[in-house]
Amino acid sequence: MNTRFTLLLCAFALAGCQRDTTNANQPPNATARGGGPAMNDQPGSADQAASADDSKLNKRDRGDTVTPMDQGGAEAERNVTAAIRRKVVGDDRLSMDAKNVKIVTVGSKVTLRGPVKSEAEREAIKNIASETAGVTEVDNQLEVKK
Repeated sequence: MNTRFTLLLCAFALAGCQRDTTNANQPPNATARGGGPAMNDQPGSADQAASADDSKLNKRDRGDTVTPMDQGGAEAERNVTAAIRRKVVGDDRLSMDAKNVKIVTVGSKVTLRGPVKSEAEREAIKNIASETAGVTEVDNQLEVKK
């Protein structure tokens, strides 16, 4: 009886390993046989992304530019970044672009990077960072979208 149970359990385990995984990397609404929306009609697809060329920005960001990978690992640095992020996200006057800017703290210096919709947003975020405890310098690299 125990041997039969073990064999049955192994059979179910092997059956589970044999399942079809042809659509494993497909979004839930895409199908291999059609019937679902075409992949290139999806938001964020390669066809749509091709028109959003960030090559110039990527080249600019190589080298000595501060990126989120440069974020200081000390608790004080993380706390400063988190405090600024909370204030920015909580400000209802700011656009979603402004709420998603990069905030990088190294020591007591904060670097702000990314697109904002207006000069007013650019200044508002700089002021939030400047007024945060523990910040002695703000490098405001925010760019107003045109």
